Amino acid sequence: MPIQEWSAEIIGAVPTDEAVVSSDLAELITRLKAGIVAHVVVDCASIAYLNSSHLTQLVALHRLLKRNGRRLVLCAVSANVHNVLQVSGFGSTFHFAPDVACALDSLKENPPGRKPHPA
Repeated sequence: MPIQEWSAEIIGAVPTDEAVVSSDLAELITRLKAGIVAHVVVDCASIAYLNSSHLTQLVALHRLLKRNGRRLVLCAVSANVHNVLQVSGFGSTFHFAPDVACALDSLKENPPGRKPHPA
């Protein structure tokens, strides 16, 4: 997945398919462990399913970001992937957005530690 620095505080990841998700999530985790402090947005539009390895890596990434006061936002999540996250008990763990633009807006409007605006 191309991993891009969208700003000084946001890293974007756009996976091309499920075959590269594990290695690319591992790369994100490595970057963050190396000292890069940034929010992460993962565009899931090309991901049709998640396996247990992907779930483990997403949870590890979420925890690492949370420890550093940052947030992981998953966007353009398919119904199938969202269902896998719900059934596995992680549906409320992650932040979701319908697309990249909304994910970026959510990070600007509701930084970690600040409660979201009421709907």
